[in-house]
Amino acid sequence: MDGLNYILGTQSIGPAYGFTDDSELVETALGIEEMGSNILKIALSPSLYDLTDSAHLEYDYVGMLSQDPSFKRVLEMDFDHYFFWVERAGVFIDGDGLTEAEAQAEYQVHRQLADYLLTTFEGTGKTFYIGSWEADWHLVNENWNWDVFRSDVPQDRIDGMIDWLNIRQQAIDDAKGVHGTDGVNLFHYVEVNLVETAMDGLPRIANEILPHVNVDLVSYSAYDVTADLDSYETMKLELTATLDYLEQQLQPKDGLPFEKRVFIGEFGYPFGRGEAWRNDPETAEEQAARSLDFLRVSLEWGTPFALYWQFYDNEISSDGSYNGFWMVDNEGVEQPIYEIYEEFYDQSDAWVQAFVETNGRNPTEEEFRSKSVAVLTEMREEIGHSWG
Repeated sequence: MDGLNYILGTQSIGPAYGFTDDSELVETALGIEEMGSNILKIALSPSLYDLTDSAHLEYDYVGMLSQDPSFKRVLEMDFDHYFFWVERAGVFIDGDGLTEAEAQAEYQVHRQLADYLLTTFEGTGKTFYIGSWEADWHLVNENWNWDVFRSDVPQDRIDGMIDWLNIRQQAIDDAKGVHGTDGVNLFHYVEVNLVETAMDGLPRIANEILPHVNVDLVSYSAYDVTADLDSYETMKLELTATLDYLEQQLQPKDGLPFEKRVFIGEFGYPFGRGEAWRNDPETAEEQAARSLDFLRVSLEWGTPFALYWQFYDNEISSDGSYNGFWMVDNEGVEQPIYEIYEEFYDQSDAWVQAFVETNGRNPTEEEFRSKSVAVLTEMREEIGHSWG
């Protein structure tokens, strides 16, 4: 793939099962690689992959990547784009914002990680993206109660998150200024997840934080827009409006290689929960159909990545059943959504190879995106499966 961004990707965060002697992290990364992806999203956390021998490396990100055998092996794989959860949010919700000592500690952690990635992987062509998980929950959290409709978010918490994000970004920008980006690159993102309520005027990252930070990218965990939609047409209307809104909140930033700066950090359609009020797909085929509609709209809008949640399920209901957030189920069966991604990568590989042979260069982002939309549209027509 020669570093070309194939846009569609998936992730492995806390997988709840496995089938080989490899660690959960290595097994899922190998499965995603075998599927054909050059994009991988993981958490920098030994505990989320049951890596008990490396438990002492929790929050020691450089030590984790340089010493733990599973993380080291994954970094040696042929992925071109690595997304890392670096989950250190929360220090700014204690009533005093982000203190000077907390800011210095946050800077040092991210500067050390950035220095390591930029020097260790120089010349490899790899690109790394560092961010956190669904950060709106940290704004609305009160004593471990996450009120989606909370309206009284403390101003010191908002100010603290602004400082926290700018410090993380400064650490990465400073490291890039020292080391350069020769055959390696690194970007920082914040993930938003309560955008619908932000658009209704409640204080959230989208409206209270994004206009005051200089992050490279915004990741959208998109469940608030996917939950109640019932067709491609409503998806086109509502998802496009939401992505437009997020893009408009960002400060301009020069020197970034992205036409749009909002990407899909999570989307997915579980099935099997058996709760009618959730509007879940009833079959794996409907799960695939909805996912294809979501992907088409995302790519038509211009999102640089769309990451499916997820490769192996990580959620188990109280009755012991899985929630169906998967590409490969707990019996090892590849689902229709897996087959869609695999076919997309196969067609993309063949098309890119033919394009290079004809034109003597890789396709541009716009050229690849146009072809990708056509491929996804044809797949959707072949499925012919309506929602509900």
